[in-house]
Amino acid sequence: VGGEIWAASRYEDIQFELLTTVQQVSVLLIVGGVAANYRQLNSVFSLILNRRNVAEGEQERRRVPGDGFAVVYIDIAVADGLPAQITPESLREVVAKRISGAVRLEDQVLTSDADAFVVLIEGLHELMDATVVGERVLKRLESPVSVGGRSVEVDPRVSVAYSANRVGNPDELIEAAGRKAFGARRNSEDRLVVHDTSKHLESAAG
Repeated sequence: VGGEIWAASRYEDIQFELLTTVQQVSVLLIVGGVAANYRQLNSVFSLILNRRNVAEGEQERRRVPGDGFAVVYIDIAVADGLPAQITPESLREVVAKRISGAVRLEDQVLTSDADAFVVLIEGLHELMDATVVGERVLKRLESPVSVGGRSVEVDPRVSVAYSANRVGNPDELIEAAGRKAFGARRNSEDRLVVHDTSKHLESAAG
């Protein structure tokens, strides 16, 4: 009987120890899970903060004008020919308004009698800044324009010429952009082409 009582008591001790061990393991698992979740949340939070800091730094950089200068050259052709009721001057006026709506107020929009337009852009940081403007202009000219109540579909070629430094006389940059646009039309190339003067300077230096 004494042996049975001792065995029963020992069995209860083992049960109690086992229960205690299970409880301890459960606590450790919970603590470990919480710690892992905390590390994961902390990592995500750090990633969000880093992205926010990068975005804020980029915005701050954009507030300060850069030294870059660009010319966006737009060559216009009418797909099916200009209707007799519409004058070239009327078409140029409407197209100029479309282009002006795609650029900043401080950017200059120039036009000529040859159905070509030029946008002069200052204060840029990199070529991509000018390319974005060219894409925006091209997007504005994709849909037909309304001239005198008539719908006219234009076929634009947009050329972007960029210089990393300010230029006193933009004529050379305008000519380079114009040649690029005419070449794109003649060779049936993309509607948006880019002329980066820095590459030419690097090749000349090499």
